[in-house]
Amino acid sequence: MPPKTTPRVKGNVRAANSSRAAELASTSNASSSMSMSALGGFAQFATPAFTPSSTYVATAAPRSSTPNRSGSPSSPGMSSGSTFGGLDMDTVSVIRNGELSMIIKRLMSKRDTTTKVRALEDLEKWVRAQPEDDEAGSAACQEAIGPWIKLYIKLTTDVDRRVRLMTNNVHFLLVKRVKKGLAPYLKEVVAAWIGTFFDPTRDVARVAAEAFKSAFPDNKRQQVVSFCLQDIIYYISGILLEKTPETLSDPRFNTKEEMDTRYGRVASSALYTLGYVIDTLSAEALEKGSQEIAPLLDNAKLWAFFNHPNSLVRRAAYSTLKTIVTKSPGLIQDRLTIISKNFFPSIFSDKDTTTHGDLWDALLVFTKAFPESWTIVADKKPTMSLFSSFLKAAGHGSVTVTYRSILPLISTWCDDSVLGKNGTGFPFVKDFFDNFWKGLESSNVDKEPGSTPLFLEAYLECLVYFTVRFGKSESTKQGQDAAFAAFLAFVRTYLTSVDDQKLAAKFSEDEQGIAKKITVHLIRLLNIPSVRERALSDLWTPIVESMSEIMSKEPSDANIKSGKRAILLLSQISTAAQEKQDTIVIDLAEKAADQLVQIVARQCSETQSIGPSQLLSSLAIQFEVVVFSNPASQAAMHDFFDRQFADMLLTSEVQNDSEAESKEGGESLPHLLDLFSGYLGNTQEQDHASTVWKRVMDKVLTESENEVNQERQRVILQGLLYRTSLSTPTFDLKLDAVNSFLTSVVVDLQYRGSPSGEALIADALCSTCMVPDSLKLEIVDSLSTRLDLFVSDVIGGQALGKKEEADSILEIVLRSLSSIVPLSIENDAEEPLKRLIIAAFDLSCHSEESEAGQKVLDKMEPLSLDSEDARFLLKDCLTEHIQDCIQNLQRFTSPEDLVSQAQKLADLLQLTDSTGRFELLSSFFFDKDHWSPMYQTLVQSGPHPSLAMVDAVLEALQCQGKRLDVIRKDSQPSIAYDSFGLSAYGRLALFTLELLKKEGEMVSLFLQYPEKMTWIMDELLKVRQGCLDAFQTPSSNSGVFYSTNLHADANDVVFRALLRDLSAMATSWITLALEDGWENKIIDVLSSGPQAQSVDDDDEEGGCSPAYFAKAALEDQDGIQERILAELVLVLAKSDNAEVTPGNAKAWCQLLKSDSLPLSLAAGLVRSLRARLENTGDFANLVNYWASELSAARPSEVSTQNAPTLRRLTLLVAALEQSTSDEPSPISIPQHRAMNLLQSIRRWISDSDALQNFDDQNGLLVHSLLLKLLGALATQVQELPGAHWEMMFGYIGSVLSGLGESSLTALEIIVLERASALTSQLIYLGEEEDDITTVWEDHSEGILVASMRLLGRDDTTLQKMDRPVRRYMESLAQVCGYAPDRLLLSHGSVAEQCRLLKEPLTAVQMLAYKQLQTILIEQVQELSIQMEIKAPTSPSLNQEDDDETMDKAAEVDDKMTTPKFPSSLWAIISNPPRGFPAMDVNVDADDEMNLQEEFSLLALHHGQDEDEEEYGIGGGVAAKTEKVVSHSVLGYLLAWKLAFGVFENTTYTVKSLLVEQLRASSTMDDLLPYLFHLLGIQGASSLLTSDSNTNQVLSTGSGSDAAAPLQPFDLGRWDITDYQITGFDLSSPEIGFPLLAAHLYYTCLGNVPSLVRIWWTECKLRQLSISVESLTERYFSPLLISRELSSLAKAQQAPAPGGQAAAAAALSGVADELKELQIKTSKVASEVSASFQIDEATMEIVIRLPSNFPLRQVEVEGLQRVGVKEARWRAWLLAVAGVIAAQNGSLIDALSLFKKNVGLHFEGVDDCTICYSIVSLQDRSLPSKTCKTCKKRFHASCLYKWFKTSNSSSCPLCRTLW
Repeated sequence: MPPKTTPRVKGNVRAANSSRAAELASTSNASSSMSMSALGGFAQFATPAFTPSSTYVATAAPRSSTPNRSGSPSSPGMSSGSTFGGLDMDTVSVIRNGELSMIIKRLMSKRDTTTKVRALEDLEKWVRAQPEDDEAGSAACQEAIGPWIKLYIKLTTDVDRRVRLMTNNVHFLLVKRVKKGLAPYLKEVVAAWIGTFFDPTRDVARVAAEAFKSAFPDNKRQQVVSFCLQDIIYYISGILLEKTPETLSDPRFNTKEEMDTRYGRVASSALYTLGYVIDTLSAEALEKGSQEIAPLLDNAKLWAFFNHPNSLVRRAAYSTLKTIVTKSPGLIQDRLTIISKNFFPSIFSDKDTTTHGDLWDALLVFTKAFPESWTIVADKKPTMSLFSSFLKAAGHGSVTVTYRSILPLISTWCDDSVLGKNGTGFPFVKDFFDNFWKGLESSNVDKEPGSTPLFLEAYLECLVYFTVRFGKSESTKQGQDAAFAAFLAFVRTYLTSVDDQKLAAKFSEDEQGIAKKITVHLIRLLNIPSVRERALSDLWTPIVESMSEIMSKEPSDANIKSGKRAILLLSQISTAAQEKQDTIVIDLAEKAADQLVQIVARQCSETQSIGPSQLLSSLAIQFEVVVFSNPASQAAMHDFFDRQFADMLLTSEVQNDSEAESKEGGESLPHLLDLFSGYLGNTQEQDHASTVWKRVMDKVLTESENEVNQERQRVILQGLLYRTSLSTPTFDLKLDAVNSFLTSVVVDLQYRGSPSGEALIADALCSTCMVPDSLKLEIVDSLSTRLDLFVSDVIGGQALGKKEEADSILEIVLRSLSSIVPLSIENDAEEPLKRLIIAAFDLSCHSEESEAGQKVLDKMEPLSLDSEDARFLLKDCLTEHIQDCIQNLQRFTSPEDLVSQAQKLADLLQLTDSTGRFELLSSFFFDKDHWSPMYQTLVQSGPHPSLAMVDAVLEALQCQGKRLDVIRKDSQPSIAYDSFGLSAYGRLALFTLELLKKEGEMVSLFLQYPEKMTWIMDELLKVRQGCLDAFQTPSSNSGVFYSTNLHADANDVVFRALLRDLSAMATSWITLALEDGWENKIIDVLSSGPQAQSVDDDDEEGGCSPAYFAKAALEDQDGIQERILAELVLVLAKSDNAEVTPGNAKAWCQLLKSDSLPLSLAAGLVRSLRARLENTGDFANLVNYWASELSAARPSEVSTQNAPTLRRLTLLVAALEQSTSDEPSPISIPQHRAMNLLQSIRRWISDSDALQNFDDQNGLLVHSLLLKLLGALATQVQELPGAHWEMMFGYIGSVLSGLGESSLTALEIIVLERASALTSQLIYLGEEEDDITTVWEDHSEGILVASMRLLGRDDTTLQKMDRPVRRYMESLAQVCGYAPDRLLLSHGSVAEQCRLLKEPLTAVQMLAYKQLQTILIEQVQELSIQMEIKAPTSPSLNQEDDDETMDKAAEVDDKMTTPKFPSSLWAIISNPPRGFPAMDVNVDADDEMNLQEEFSLLALHHGQDEDEEEYGIGGGVAAKTEKVVSHSVLGYLLAWKLAFGVFENTTYTVKSLLVEQLRASSTMDDLLPYLFHLLGIQGASSLLTSDSNTNQVLSTGSGSDAAAPLQPFDLGRWDITDYQITGFDLSSPEIGFPLLAAHLYYTCLGNVPSLVRIWWTECKLRQLSISVESLTERYFSPLLISRELSSLAKAQQAPAPGGQAAAAAALSGVADELKELQIKTSKVASEVSASFQIDEATMEIVIRLPSNFPLRQVEVEGLQRVGVKEARWRAWLLAVAGVIAAQNGSLIDALSLFKKNVGLHFEGVDDCTICYSIVSLQDRSLPSKTCKTCKKRFHASCLYKWFKTSNSSSCPLCRTLW
């Protein structure tokens, strides 16, 4: 190959030749005398359109002649060789932009579609990068437009639509950027551009049109077309007249199909372009350009496209012809002959229905403009003959467009076309309709659905048209006769073609529709004056004669069908005439009917056939008056019914009335029944008719056991019941036979699943003349009883197999309800009807049966509106029913469903008036007497005594002498529940509030019904208080509202929602109470004392006055009403924006100071009014008064026996206690008064015998109050030194040491909690005050040890789900958190802390984790040192089976004196939780929230999303099981973190033994799936052991398997290498648990990778294995690899003196060993190379870490080996890999082992003959066991393994016994 002579430019771009470009530029401008930009308007476009460089090649032929371009290589689609559409490489080479030049060249060279598209995409990207804002256009795009135009003309006709679309996208972008720069190239491109408007691909056409629109506004397009007309016509002519598929495309690169497709598309576009040009040009412009267009129109090749094989081309030709005829018919007139000869033969032979739309458009327009064209003979065949063939072929299948267009077409025909040579029109009409009719027999007519009606409509229209047209002249009478004959033939065919297989099916599809069409056109002819007379004689009379002839024939199936059609046609004529009030036609129809009746009656009397009776029945239905007024027909019917009617009924087939088809001997029952009922209703001979009736019924209802006969009897009787109800006879039709038959049908349930039985009973209930009322009522009673039983079964879930009967009953009721209701009311028999209504109502509310029951109610609604009695009945029965459902616990209807039922009843009664509606709905609330017994159950159950810890009213109540624990023990009510676990109380409360909530605005309800709404709210507030108590102490929940065992979790959520909803009601009440002077009213009532008026008395204080609640609190004093009043006063005070008046402040303080006000009421009011009164002098004086009085009290007075002192102490504590978030700071008293009070308290504590004793439960009340008071006073005197601090800490110590020896009571828990809280408060204050800190240091050990003892004791009596107990434990945990490590190690126990780790309380778990971490780290470090120095361990550890030392062994085991996990910790990690945590609920919400704030009566949280009220989200609480599971999971994960913490603080020896303990158990098999489940990996939970997976349903949150599919947790945003447990937040479990799980998995991979690898390789769930590998490789492996490499780099550095790391390094000697290795790390390649220098030689290995490390093993490769045999070298490499793979070692451990093996080998130490390693992989020992025979040394661990696996104790080499 010769060398390249020229260098290649990057990107194959040819360097621009500036000299050549200058030459070309000067040449191209040489002939221009002035610049193009200097010309105005469209003169800028006047460049030579045919230059050598253009698409078209100039020829010597004049432009007016037909262009000859067959030899032009540069015409569209003809480029070849080095050119592309007229564009050659030399022209492209002058493009100065290198990138553009490269793109253009690449586009020119591509022939494959894909590469073309890519090149066009590159060009589009380049164009988009060019600016388009410049008014002059983009300069770069201006350079591209010239070459592009030539490319566009070629590519816009490409075979592939993607290429065309991309081409026009680029063109659009270029046009927008070059703007006026397009002018010089417009003539060249405009024809191809416009042609693309008509591309079959819509997107291509749309983009091309948008580009044209962007370049030329609407008002400029005509000018553009006119200006470029010559070039456009030239382009069109070239395409249509010269091009062929082979010349338009290159046969070398395109298949024949592609060439034909392209040609068809381009040719059709050219034809459309011609039409577009003519349509766009104005008449003036068109006239001027006619000489340009004429040569093209004169060419016969153009009109030959009508017959082109491509349908696209033909459609375009039709469209173009239509456009030319419409816009410029003159262009057609001169060429009419040539066009007609091509057009008509082509269109009438075009069988492609896709073209027929355009075909008919062109034909209609063309014929209308040139009707004479039909007389031009084409191909020696008249046009009419062609059209006849077209009709005979049914338009070749285009039925819709053809038959809808025929009438418009023939209306444009001239007389010469239709009259024929003799001028009569007869031959033409006959031939026309003969051929037209043959189209119905053609197979083409069935190609479209519904074609027969279209055909017949068109046929009749044409008949009428020619009848009228030829009726205008006597000379055309023969033509009219032919039309009448065709019409008559059509009617006769319709009537008689019942056996014709071809036509019978077509006519039977829509007999009635065809009859209507005939009727319409027949009446039209009869009403046209010019043809009426002949229509009567030549059309009507023959039709009637034909009908009579049909009726007179022998009765056969065919003749009966024909007779029915005749009757149908006659009835349609009569009906239409009556609608138009055409008396002439009405009279004609009646006469014809009478004639037919006489014929049929004669047939009935002369024959025993059933056929004539059917015809007579049909006539009787359609022409009742005619039939029954005709004596002959009357006589015929008498004979018929006497002799054969009953037998015919019994032999006829049973069919529905809707089935009109009938046969001889069958399917005729409806006709017989119609005839019989008509006879009974219209006969004049009643005696004879009565005899006939009885005879017929006796015979029909003869008892039969045959089911077929029974079905026939039911159908016959039902038909007669129905028909006689429509036309009641004048004589009595009641018969015993009928009654007996109906009774048997009901009793035997023959109506069940039987449509005939349902219809029979329904019609019997509706019958007015055949069934007595007594029987109807018996039927109703039976049906209601059966339906009521079914409803009970449905609600009880036992309705299987009974639905069929119920459906039948409901269907009967639905059909007869309008008769049943008045019947029951009139006969005073309403109970069965009530049962029916209630049953239908219940079913309508039942989801599965709602439709059938709702239909009955829908029908009942209008009946109740029409009748007051029916309305009262409906309201009364359903109201009682709903009330019963509310009270009856045996009902299975939920309160929410009952609310829907109540509202449904109101809607059913259409109670739109608010008063009437509320009156109805309030009846479901019952009254106070109904609520009172239920409330007493709440009072009897009482609140738990421990609630005094958080509720000042309850504490005050106990101070009054009411012991809550005694109240609860005295009377525990027995409560029943419904199937939902709700009591009657809870059921009624839920129903009441739900109904009120759904009924609209509460404020309006309070305004309209203040008294009722106020007592309802009071009852609901009692429920609220009971719920709050139950929520806080779930262990003592007596189940007043819902069962604690049945659906407890779900009901817990429901009642929390009730409390939230109640705030809306309370807020409405508060709004009105604030406007009513609430303070004065409460003060007045409370000041009146026990003499206050009863709440049940009517007085002026009604309405929304808070006085109602004040009176109730004074009356009851049960601990509930007082708290309700306190809560209402609190929210009223918060909501009242006005400051308290001096008078009211004084009145409040006087009231609180008064001893007459009960203490529980006073304490609640003090707490509620503190914020409102704190800035008033009266309240300050009141507080000082209480403090002064207490300071003066003697120690002996401080007891529960002294009521005044206890009252002041209680109220002062209530006033001074630190509140929640509502108050920024507590109420303070002067410091000197506080100090005096502290001195008094100090004296009380030291001198009072009661305060020295902790056994008296009453005395504990005083202790609790004093501790709370000390906490309030400590904040106020924190900066003052003195003995009071010593007194406080001493008092706390005595309390903690004096309590807790036995099971704790509620009061003891309260005292201990307040002591712990005071301790934490003092420690917090001591952070700023040294005096407090000094005293604390003296007392801290005793207090902390006592607190640790209390927290660590295993008290099974503590109910740890109760809020007071949890608060007590949290307070203790907070105090224990201050314990130093010294106390932990001396008094802490692993077993005790592990038990706390499992407590369902986050604060306690976190404390246990912190203390366990301290204890375990100390123990494992001590154990590690002992193991390293070979210190002896306790001998008791090896005597686990010794009964005497078992307890001691367990205790020592928990101290981790052996390399095993402590048994308590092992018990946790080896038993995973049963269930998964709830990921969508804050399980600590109950501990964190203040329930009074969470369920505040102020609707502060109503702006939340509705979704937040769903279970677990915004519900504010987790279910009890969710709490237990979530905390259990947390404890389990924390235990594992502690276990892995042991690994991180020990030596290799201890770690190896701990790993063996894990390996020998299944703990990792449980941990890893658990972690993966928490991380959102599907299928992981299925691998948990059965013991851990037996209670998966415990967790109801999204974390459970039963919930929605898991979603993998995204770890990309989190740091999982370190995890601070203090940051774990159970309020966001969806983040906390996955992050903790991720950290634990990371720790697993770092500490026990071998165990993880074993689990992963043995995992049999492939999808899970893949998911774990993907998770590890994405998030964990990079971190672990980075850690290994970083730790290796740090290990090479000398550790700082001191510290654990230094100690560990000193023990293992790692640092010194690694110093002798040359180590290189590569983070990019994830590999480590280590080399060891031996004299002048080097030994080197490399360790490669896989991307999913450590799931897959590392790869160890020996790069250089010196002085070592291959076997030993390989053994060393395997040992290095084994340290990491099997021994959970790090890179440091592996390299250390390698260094030791190499170093000891060259020091002469023999290796172990078993493992070929000098250093043991198991324990890092040297070979120490020597064979006495062969003298070979072995590792002890290797030798033990050899003995164990070989079952022999011989030497592995010499086989000598050891």
